[in-house]
Amino acid sequence: MVSLISIIGPPGVGKSTIAHILSKEKGIYFFDRDILLNNVFGHDRDSPFYRSLKYNLKKFYWQLATQNAINGISNIIESPMTKATQGKKDEFIDNTIKEAEIDGFLFKLIYCTAPEEIILSNLKSRNLDRDIPKYEHWDQFVTNVINVPGPSYEHLKIDTSKPLEESINKIFKYI
Repeated sequence: MVSLISIIGPPGVGKSTIAHILSKEKGIYFFDRDILLNNVFGHDRDSPFYRSLKYNLKKFYWQLATQNAINGISNIIESPMTKATQGKKDEFIDNTIKEAEIDGFLFKLIYCTAPEEIILSNLKSRNLDRDIPKYEHWDQFVTNVINVPGPSYEHLKIDTSKPLEESINKIFKYI
């Protein structure tokens, strides 16, 4: 059956790594949001210009993924989705759930987590300027983005500090 798989969680948790593996092993299209953002903004995710377009860009890739699913193409998207990981409702997820029911595709949500030390190490190892504000306000970042309740939606929770093969096998069973 056609699926739209959304992988969410904090920056540096390994969402893209998992998405690339799923895409390659299952032949599912992966819309890599970072390719778009890096080509338009470089590694800037804090400027007023980026922030002014953030909502519309998010809307664009959710609509693109949904339209692909409606057209019979399974696909994967990933993004932090901080509001949803904080246990709050998210309009993009709500709309996708409705579209999935109407148009007959599966919507699967995967929530990636890891201990804060692992996320900090991953962020530092990727060495991107856009992560500097996270280090500079680490306690706030941990409170608002890492130590959160998780989605209120049906989802599979994956601890990316566990062996990758174990996580991928869990995901294969879920999807």
